[in-house]
Amino acid sequence: MKYYNIILKVLHTTQVSLLRLVISKHLKYNNIDKFILLWTPTLI
Repeated sequence: MKYYNIILKVLHTTQVSLLRLVISKHLKYNNIDKFILLWTPTLI
């Protein structure tokens, strides 16, 4: 279970960083923070 949790955390952080990169190309940074605030609870 410990390894599983670590893997989940790593996947989550990479997902968020990828989302930031993709979204930053389309939106302004102010909107990205709002987007992450909306979606982070669902990803955790």
